[in-house]
Amino acid sequence: MSSLKPNHSYSAALTAVVLLLAASSGGCDEALNSTVSSLRSPARISYAPTCVRDGIWLDARDCPDDATLTPFAYVTNEESAALVFLRFVSDAPRIVDTRIGVPGVTPVRIGERPRAVAASVEGAFVLTANTASQDVSIVQVERAVEVAAIPLEQTPVAMVAGLEANTFWLAYASGRLELRSLAFDCGAGPNVYVDACQLSANPSLELSLSLELEASPRSLLLDPTRPRLYVSYGDVLYLSVIGLDDTQSCSDSAATAPCEVLRLPGGYSCADGIDNDGDGFADGADPQCYGVDGAESPESTGRFQATACNDLEDNDGDGLVDLYDPGCVSPNDAGEEDGLQVLEPTACTNGLDDDGDGLVDNRDPDCMGPDDDSEGGRRLLAACMNGLDDDDDGNADFPLDADCSSPFDDTESPTAACGDGLDNDGDGLVDLDDPGCSSLDDRSEDLDASACSDGQDNDGDGLLDLADPDCYGSGGDTESAVARLGLGPMGIDPQGRWLYVIDPAESALLVIDLVEGRLLDAGSLDPFTRSPGIGVARLPMAVVGDVRESTLYSANGVTVERDEAVAYVTSSAGAVYWLSIHQSFRRYVDGFLAESVELPTLRLADGAGEYQASASDGICTNAICAVSDRPVVAVRQRATVMIGSAGELQTSVEGQAQRVPADEILRDETWRLSYEGVLTGGKRSDGVFDPVHPGVLSSRVDFCNIGAREGDLLVLNERPDVSLDTSCAALSLGRLEYRVAHVRPNQLVLEATGKESAVEALPSRTCFPFSVSFELRPEGQWYASPVSGLKEAQRDSRRGICVDRALRYGSLRIDSNSVYRNAFWSTAIDISKIPAQRDVTLEFKLSSGFSALRRSIGPMPSDAVLVDPFGEKRLLVPDAGSNQLFVFDVPQFSLLDSL
Repeated sequence: MSSLKPNHSYSAALTAVVLLLAASSGGCDEALNSTVSSLRSPARISYAPTCVRDGIWLDARDCPDDATLTPFAYVTNEESAALVFLRFVSDAPRIVDTRIGVPGVTPVRIGERPRAVAASVEGAFVLTANTASQDVSIVQVERAVEVAAIPLEQTPVAMVAGLEANTFWLAYASGRLELRSLAFDCGAGPNVYVDACQLSANPSLELSLSLELEASPRSLLLDPTRPRLYVSYGDVLYLSVIGLDDTQSCSDSAATAPCEVLRLPGGYSCADGIDNDGDGFADGADPQCYGVDGAESPESTGRFQATACNDLEDNDGDGLVDLYDPGCVSPNDAGEEDGLQVLEPTACTNGLDDDGDGLVDNRDPDCMGPDDDSEGGRRLLAACMNGLDDDDDGNADFPLDADCSSPFDDTESPTAACGDGLDNDGDGLVDLDDPGCSSLDDRSEDLDASACSDGQDNDGDGLLDLADPDCYGSGGDTESAVARLGLGPMGIDPQGRWLYVIDPAESALLVIDLVEGRLLDAGSLDPFTRSPGIGVARLPMAVVGDVRESTLYSANGVTVERDEAVAYVTSSAGAVYWLSIHQSFRRYVDGFLAESVELPTLRLADGAGEYQASASDGICTNAICAVSDRPVVAVRQRATVMIGSAGELQTSVEGQAQRVPADEILRDETWRLSYEGVLTGGKRSDGVFDPVHPGVLSSRVDFCNIGAREGDLLVLNERPDVSLDTSCAALSLGRLEYRVAHVRPNQLVLEATGKESAVEALPSRTCFPFSVSFELRPEGQWYASPVSGLKEAQRDSRRGICVDRALRYGSLRIDSNSVYRNAFWSTAIDISKIPAQRDVTLEFKLSSGFSALRRSIGPMPSDAVLVDPFGEKRLLVPDAGSNQLFVFDVPQFSLLDSL
């Protein structure tokens, strides 16, 4: 039997108050806890209704009709070391005053810093795991007192009720998982709870069995539909599935239930700690893995290699890029055509030793990445280390040749390799067109060697480069083990189909399909995230799963029903999110199932049908534009399930819909189309010209980020200081407008436009000694942008080079007299009706896109629980920042009350 220690009590200073109020307090075996504010840093909440028939408390999960069901919930208070009782009156919870004779609404005193909380299945006892006092409090619900405090060697980090009555699973950070049994006697037999229970002895927690897990648990969750326990960890990106009976096979054939039966991925397959493709290697040790966001095989979650569906290009010319093209099923879809195009692995991802050197794929230093289709050696030595006198000056290589600043210089001449007009590294690219060049003064056209190919032991573990198992291929940027920040709390839908997991490091929600045992890759549906999860606000704290059932059509013997899997996520950013995950449609004819369709709402912009917007609803500025001349802007038809006039289900992308299931969340947007309009973020006043190279402009803005491109126009809004140099007079004789020849993150290389009205001379620091104001405009194109401003980066900068990326709204550049399409809308501008003159502008409004519903509440929502006390679902969210409990109406996701 577990040892006990005395019940927690206040100091002796309250003894007189205790004696005075003993009669009204309902007992004299516990000191009183009084506080005016019952909620003091509420942390965790548990819902545990009680079921009583003929005085005997029964399993609330199977409460018979002739029993009395009373809904209760319990909230732990970290600051006041107390447990608050909530009782539902009608469909609203109310805080129970557990000590009527004490001023204020009084909770129950328990151990210090209570975190985890769980109730027995009949609801007679509530257990809390207390971090500071390192014990487990056992609270008797009927008397509202702590009847025992069980000291433990470790404090549980998580705790849930087991399948059997009065059993509990406790998890510890050490990796230990225990099943303990609550033992008590009310005089009606062992572990039989009856009304007015007088315990013959303090209850105890007996150890039934224990398991040693390989990682540090963070959260536990019991499956409501099958005998399974899910475990998330704080240091690995997988989840353990613990089978609780012998109907499931243990992963260790020598073990018996309860045992680990499988592991579920909680990250991209090259970072989840699982051998996803069954080749005996996991993550960086798998020859197909080149990074933490990669895949171990074409079928795995993550990017495997460059394809038409992840190359940042519109390969089929429909205006839609990569994952915003409905033809792309995943990043590893080989084509933008409809359906999945089979991906053929390259020589560096096929799992074979193609060049016979004993090294496979990412273990072969000649494999520069997953897109490399040759394992053969082909590296060129730099001019300053190749043993040759390349410039015929009598000196070879570094340090003999004074023009070599390092062995890695690609030229022995005094001119920098990135400004000499030569292809120094033999890759077919010259100077600033070579991705190895970061500036005109760069001495090498070659990319710097990575940590996994530089011949050094960067992490000091005695292993170099690819001999270090922590290297993800020769292009890996670290030899150190990739940090595993782990996963957090979990939730599950009542039907046991979808498992939801908080990823605190990525501020995302992961969704696992329990039927197929796979992680839904939200990153494959949104090119803007490297995470497989759905992004929410920073530091998500808790998640609850639910299924919303609705009837969409009912007439003439035909009924269409929809089940919508949804998740509620609380965030320490002071918000609660409602996320739609999946929809299942069923069509019944005369009561018989005739058809069913499933549609994941994680797919881009599903479920909205078609909406039309017209520029005639907007305005036209800086030109005379008749209403009839303004272009029609059509919002793109999105994949959805539609209901025909006779109730038939239709799945379509382009067809018209008579009835469409309501998409409750539409975002109104106002867009502006301007001819040669200023790029978003392209109007600056911090331009500084290079003191050595004329026509080279620097700025604090990232030109890649705002979408600047070669061929754009730079317009100077400053005049030169002619008094400084007579040559500056040439800059004052025309329009100061230049074409962009090269774009770098913080630098533009300019050239003359050749226009008669523009000057030919390039601007210099001499003529513009101070910072200048300038504007960047696309030449000969219309430019589109949301009126509220574009927050996403238009291009990325990698190693000083601008790289295109998939954009939510396409390129934002529209050629006159051509149809423009992006993932959301399309239009065509007829310049015979609207003149293509600089700053001629059109504005229009549309509704498009999908975003999660968000409700702002207190500053620190710490947990959430879904309850259904009297047929009306409620979401309860305790907030540790405001010391309140928020109550939401689930069908409407509206705030009903706060306590």
